Amino acid sequence: MAIIMSNRFAGVAGTVAMVALIGSGCSSSGVDSNGREYFHITTPSDAVAAPTATSGTGTVRAPPGSQPSTSPGNTPGTLKVGQAAIITIDGTEAASLTIASVQASTRPADAYGSAPQRGYFLTVRVRAMALPSYRNGFDIGPMDFYALLRSSYFEEGNGNALDAPGADRELDYATLNAGESTSGTLVFDVPAKHGKIAYSPEFGDGPIGYWTF
Repeated sequence: MAIIMSNRFAGVAGTVAMVALIGSGCSSSGVDSNGREYFHITTPSDAVAAPTATSGTGTVRAPPGSQPSTSPGNTPGTLKVGQAAIITIDGTEAASLTIASVQASTRPADAYGSAPQRGYFLTVRVRAMALPSYRNGFDIGPMDFYALLRSSYFEEGNGNALDAPGADRELDYATLNAGESTSGTLVFDVPAKHGKIAYSPEFGDGPIGYWTF
């Protein structure tokens, strides 16, 4: 079953993919249940083989992924905090997305706020930019992300997260036109300082990538 977007993306249904742009020596990919690749992390050898074109992040784009003959299942790829990804919609590179930083705190933003219910606040900084070549509008908002810690799901703004440092700069919902960018924070109330931030656009088939911290 192919990964299908809801009408939330540019008003049409279609496939969506995320291509990570990194300089480390590792690679990973995810495929749908038909064995079609939708997520690919480039290796240095991939980058050498790829055409030298730059995205909004100024990084070499990844080449098309291979088509596995059998599917290992829906396995999203994993990035590190600070690594950029290109989001592809209907086979077209649409946007650059980065989890720029993740900071943990045990105290609220000010003396009037509440402490975290579960032990820690996470303040996550997100950057997104619609590529200049993409004309259909790229939608983004805080509900496209969640935290995964110790196999537990935490939605953005949960618990006392709105008292976390940086909550006043929370990522807004936006439709980015070609070349436009936005940034903001995501805030979580969680039991640990380490885990993953999942990017899971609201089309119903689960996350297409994780940033570990």
